[in-house]
This record gives sequence, C-alpha cells and structure tokens, in this order.
Amino acid sequence: MDFVRTPDEHFANLPGFSFEPRYVDLPNGLRMAYVEAGAGDPILCLHGEPSWGFLYRKMMPRLSEVARGTARHLLDGSVVRGVLVGFFVFFAFQGTFTYLPFRLEAPPFSFGPAVIGASYLVFVAGIVSSSVAGRVAARLGLRAALLAGFGLAALGNLLALAGSTAVLVTGLLVLCYGNWLVHALALGHVATAAETDRAGANALYLLAYYLGGAAGAWAPGFVHQAVGFPGVVAGSVAALALGAAIAGSLSARAG
Repeated sequence: MDFVRTPDEHFANLPGFSFEPRYVDLPNGLRMAYVEAGAGDPILCLHGEPSWGFLYRKMMPRLSEVARGTARHLLDGSVVRGVLVGFFVFFAFQGTFTYLPFRLEAPPFSFGPAVIGASYLVFVAGIVSSSVAGRVAARLGLRAALLAGFGLAALGNLLALAGSTAVLVTGLLVLCYGNWLVHALALGHVATAAETDRAGANALYLLAYYLGGAAGAWAPGFVHQAVGFPGVVAGSVAALALGAAIAGSLSARAG
C-alpha cells in the first residue's frame, strides 16, 4: 500500500496554530503527529478523519489553563477542605434518600408508590435554606453556619428513624434544610477561597459533590442488606461528622 505525506512546509505559518508538532514513529516508515500544551494531568483530544489537530487550535489554550488551574486548586488546603465538605454532605444525603423508599414501603408505614414519590417534596426545604445561606453565614460566621447545617442534617437523619409519619416528615424537612445550607455555603467558600480560575474551582467542587452522591447511593447498599435502614442512617451521620470536622477548620476568609 502506498502512502502520501503532506510536506512539512504546508503546515508552516498556519493562522491560530502556533503549536510545535511532535512525532511518534510507526512501522513501515509512518509517523503520527501530536502536540502538547499546558502541564498536569493530560486531557486527550482525538480527531477523526480527514480532520487533524488544527481542529482543536482554539480549545487547547483554554484546556491547558483549566488543567493548570485545577492543579493549583488541589494545592490550596482551603479549597480542598471546601471540596471535601461537599463530598461528605452529599454522600450522607444520597445514602439516606436512596434507601428511604425501602423504609417507607415496610411497616409501620407500608406506603404505596404514590406516597413514597410524594415524600420527595421535602426537597423544597433545600430551596429555602439555599436562598438564606448568605444571611445565615453573615450572622453566624462561616464555620458556625456550616456546623449548624451539619447538625440539622444529622438531626434529620435521626428523626427519620421514628415510627411516626409526622416525625419522619419533619426529620426529612430538617435534613434537606441542613444539607442544602451546607452545600450553598461550601460552594460559596470554594469560589471565594480560590485566588484564580474560580470557575475551575467550582467545577472541582461539583465533581467531588456528585462523586460523593454516587458513592452515597452505592456503598450504603451493603450496610442496608446487612442491618437495614438504621445502618444506612448511622453511615450518613458518620459521613456528616467527618464533613463537620473538616468544616470546623475552614478559613473564615470565605464568609
């Protein structure tokens, strides 16, 4: 099979493409070109045929800035602690609410699917707490407001163990209020604590937040199989305690 190579001079002085090409030698005298930009963990951009790396000429400078920015955020203890707060609070939240339907369909409640679905209307409490988070932090201070949110979430988890429908619903409302209070405060802290690339810091926080939620939906399943919903709640409260310990060390500069 014959191959045709475009002469190198055809790639000289291309508008907007200032990247120096590098090559990997392949069998039969072929070579594959690639370019690198930035530092830190790689972000791999693969083009199809008949396009080539010129396709990414506008993306690569921005991607290199994001990668470097993310690396800087991981070296900032205040940002990392805020990120971990988000991880643990959503781990606990997802753990409880993922396995709540099993609690509600069993005695003493024995609710049907419609009532179980309606129970998630308690999320409205999170809308309230998110909207007042700034005022709560201004009045109490960041650490105290975060610890109050964690405390409310833990209390709500414990109330969810009650056999009374009224107490259970109250507990879920308190849990949601506390969860989203912490979430709003932690996200605001991360954005404020980041000295550069605040959008990248927010993205890092949200990545950890939803990873915590994914882990919270999965890992407690083993506990639920072994000891039921009380074990899930115990795990959620333990995660909240870890998050609260981290929140207690956050810098007050992000009030």
